[in-house]
Amino acid sequence: MLWYLVIKDSADIHPAADLGGGNIIYCGAGVVIGETATTGYDVSIMQGVTLGGTGKESGNRHPKIGNSVILQDGATVLRNIIIGDGSIVTAKSIVTKPVPSLAIVTGIPAKVTGYRDENTESEKAQINSLESILRIGKEHDDLAKHVHYSFLKKWLTEKETLMLDDLTIDSSL
Repeated sequence: MLWYLVIKDSADIHPAADLGGGNIIYCGAGVVIGETATTGYDVSIMQGVTLGGTGKESGNRHPKIGNSVILQDGATVLRNIIIGDGSIVTAKSIVTKPVPSLAIVTGIPAKVTGYRDENTESEKAQINSLESILRIGKEHDDLAKHVHYSFLKKWLTEKETLMLDDLTIDSSL
């Protein structure tokens, strides 16, 4: 499947790159992933993303991307650095320093502009949206599917809690 993406969408992904499961390469055009680059699980990679080295290092010289990271269009991550779990690298940003978990980085050079909150209203909206998708059984596109299923475990836990609360209320009547 990876070779199909490389041929079809002109992506340049080194065969030795270690890509985790559940990753989405939304549009492979212009994607470059170096030899020693690694990604965690559920990483979203948009078109034009580069995970590369500077050419001045040897050995382990490419970035390490955590779980559930979003790399938006044209983002460039250089050097052997770690991008923390759940981070967002915004479009056209150039990252050359480590990024903490749940950080939102933007700019050239990229700087932390904020942090994702684990319990925001938008996440609750995602959970409600997931519930409606599960009812009708279809997703709008691969990116929507990825975003929704990233919250599946939390959704199931919250749903289970609500169901137990309903049972408790019903049994007390």
